Amino acid sequence: MHAHAQPTYAELAPILQARCVMCHSGASAAAGLKLDTLEGLLAGSARGPVVRAGAGEASELVRRLRGTSAPRMPMTGPPFLEDAQIAQFAAWIDAGMPAGSPAAAAAATPPRPAVSGRADIALIERWIADGARDAQGHAAPMPVGAAVRLHGTLVGPAQLDALPLRGVAGARAERARIGGYVEVRGRVTSDGEIEVQRLRGR
Repeated sequence: MHAHAQPTYAELAPILQARCVMCHSGASAAAGLKLDTLEGLLAGSARGPVVRAGAGEASELVRRLRGTSAPRMPMTGPPFLEDAQIAQFAAWIDAGMPAGSPAAAAAATPPRPAVSGRADIALIERWIADGARDAQGHAAPMPVGAAVRLHGTLVGPAQLDALPLRGVAGARAERARIGGYVEVRGRVTSDGEIEVQRLRGR
């Protein structure tokens, strides 16, 4: 009987790319945790390491993916990662977090689309306003209840850039001021608005 090969970072990178790096990459990575490279993942967050070799289920990364530590990740869930995918991360950590082939990781990880200039942004905004339709013309389902984290300018008491906000008066607010750059955490309502849970100046 042959033992199954342990997963490598090269095989897990596409999952991180698809579900995590929108918040966890670049200079403004959430909690200082960068998941777009193996080095960034191993460096951990501002709160400390998120993986411990040989301790998959006890590692904070797996705990956040399972929801045993709050908030559950990714913040865009539900849907969250499948149990089989989370088990792959746990097995990878248990195996000592092998890197795998850099070439395989590069081939498996789709490039992030480049967005440059107001024309590109306007094109994306029109696509979203039209229902974010796929190649077959089907509109994306409304992710009711999904947790979101947004950054932008608070241009009014209940408006982030051009996006209206709901429930601001009852939300937890920290150093937020009109005209300032803020982070908004909340959930998507059935009519597509954002019910604010936390408002924080950046």
